Amino acid sequence: MTIAQLRADWAELGAKIASLLGQDRPFEGLMVWAMGKGDDMAALMASFVMEYTGDEIDGLEECMTQSRDPMLEPKMRLDELEALIEAHYQWALALDLAAKPSRAQFWYVSEEKLEPRLGNAYEEDGQSREMPFAMAYYIADLTQAMADEAGDMMVAELLMKRPDLRYIVRRIQNVNHFPYAEVHGNLVGEACRPIDLLRCKLSFFGASKFDPRSDRWTRITLYQGAPTALDLHETGADDWAFWVVRDEASSDGGLSDRG
Repeated sequence: MTIAQLRADWAELGAKIASLLGQDRPFEGLMVWAMGKGDDMAALMASFVMEYTGDEIDGLEECMTQSRDPMLEPKMRLDELEALIEAHYQWALALDLAAKPSRAQFWYVSEEKLEPRLGNAYEEDGQSREMPFAMAYYIADLTQAMADEAGDMMVAELLMKRPDLRYIVRRIQNVNHFPYAEVHGNLVGEACRPIDLLRCKLSFFGASKFDPRSDRWTRITLYQGAPTALDLHETGADDWAFWVVRDEASSDGGLSDRG
């Protein structure tokens, strides 16, 4: 469904670019249009726009890491903590956690490759090695514990009673500083498929072509179309991102990868 929608949006892109040529702030107009199409088209358009503004954005690479260590704020009041939950975790509060499929899976680190893996919570052993990814459940435990306490109670007082909640309290407090730090979805639910998480992570490594073999793993191509050392003297040698050619024979007039 995502690919089909992107193809439909792509068909409109040429006309949209033509309509904005010669106008003030054309890139802004393209981004506004793309954002109206949805998150996927907005992300694709942002990647295109960045190709034209290298001198302005190259320095942002240094901002892709953070030096702030996660810190617990023990003096924060519970009503302040509740406000953070309301601001950043509405997606978690809206989930039906009582349904059995909501916690059908668990994450662990494989001994063979030391990579995250998914296990079936009802059929496989190993939950004692579970990674702490059941955020919605931790939020539910915390809100239930807070419900019986006064709003002006300090976090430190609550954690003296419930030290098991320290992890999620600290996480909530730090997500307030990093708005993109949390995946807005139930990662232990039956419907969770890791493929979108994989594509996001691998794109940071330069992957631009994905060949999913299942909903849990994918093959990728790195730097397809990138110039070799012998190509660098040619005009336009660096114009290779998203290297594709139009397949006129395809029924939808779509794009196919260059070999």
